[in-house]
Amino acid sequence: ASAADELLTLGTELNANHYRAVHLAARYDTELDWFHHGYTSPAAGIAARLDMHSSTAREWIRIGHALRDLPLTDHAFHTNELSYAKVRIVTRWADPDNEDQLLALAYERTANRLTPGVML
Repeated sequence: ASAADELLTLGTELNANHYRAVHLAARYDTELDWFHHGYTSPAAGIAARLDMHSSTAREWIRIGHALRDLPLTDHAFHTNELSYAKVRIVTRWADPDNEDQLLALAYERTANRLTPGVML
């Protein structure tokens, strides 16, 4: 397989794993496992266990919680119709009332062109 084909396959797998990670991060927050293990926050627990920056962990938790109220975005992310990069942006601005409109923008634009000014 070509490098391009392998990158496409890997990108699809990464997106699927990001989908799982954000949902598990939100669940980790809700279940309070982090508290029972002595961490000061769920982000601190994830960051320590995965050796990552706490801001990344906070973002995973935020996205996971946001997707609970955004079924269209959640479905698009789950089915790989929407990338993690776009989901990060959409979940900052979407709510149940404007989700379909923001998803339409996300489908027609690249992640680089989804800025706060465009999303509002």
